[in-house]
Amino acid sequence: MVSAAGIPPVIQLTRLRTIVAGMERIGDPYEAPQGGDEDRDRSRAGGDGVGDTGRTVLGGHGDLAKHDVRVSAHDECDAANAAVAVAMAIGALPDEVNAMLVSVQNDLFDLGADLLEPLESAPADTVRIIPEHVERLERAIEHYRVVAGDLSGMALPGGTVGAAFLYQARAAVRQAERVAWLAVERHPESVNAWAPRYLNRLSTLLFVLARGANAEHGDVLWEPGASVRPMLDEKRLDEKRLDEKRPDERRPDEARIDDRPVDGGQAGS
Repeated sequence: MVSAAGIPPVIQLTRLRTIVAGMERIGDPYEAPQGGDEDRDRSRAGGDGVGDTGRTVLGGHGDLAKHDVRVSAHDECDAANAAVAVAMAIGALPDEVNAMLVSVQNDLFDLGADLLEPLESAPADTVRIIPEHVERLERAIEHYRVVAGDLSGMALPGGTVGAAFLYQARAAVRQAERVAWLAVERHPESVNAWAPRYLNRLSTLLFVLARGANAEHGDVLWEPGASVRPMLDEKRLDEKRLDEKRPDERRPDEARIDDRPVDGGQAGS
């Protein structure tokens, strides 16, 4: 059987191990020393303080401040990928969903590689997020909409463990999308606009998957003003009781505003 992600569920664990091994080979793209192999080995072993000045090397973008929006966009995508990993690790999600998320994690590494290299001066073999990445997510969204069933109403994040972590991953992806759009806005010549578009569709997919994870038990839907409704009802009841009393039956502290002197009771003083 092949999942909606195009990956047989039986090989998902092997695929995950392959991706993790790839991460170890690639290493951290930040704070890469500019020296030779000995410098790089020393950095991986214990760190050499390259980033202690508040600057870092972001791939082909070169030396940047750590608060540069391009660095932030890359970082937020890394955080989103980690959030997806947590959902997979302890969410007890179906094999097909985990297989889909493994491929998403690989896409997020593609996206990170894309953000590392400026559009105008990147090597020819640079990985880019392209329309087909987005199209694949749109197909997955339609597939899992059917699985999730009724998506009406505004659902509170939570429910099953898997749904809760998928909602958390969605929030991380939405944050990454916002920062990526800011990077595109400030550096349109060097940042690929398909990157935040991918993140936009991914947040929708994670939402649909979260609703699907609650399909068996049901979502907890948003009830506007629910927490204060009993208090408001009690106040209305008190007002009604007060209205039913004659003025001479009310205690002084129960006098309504329209029963009191307009000058605050100080007339003639």
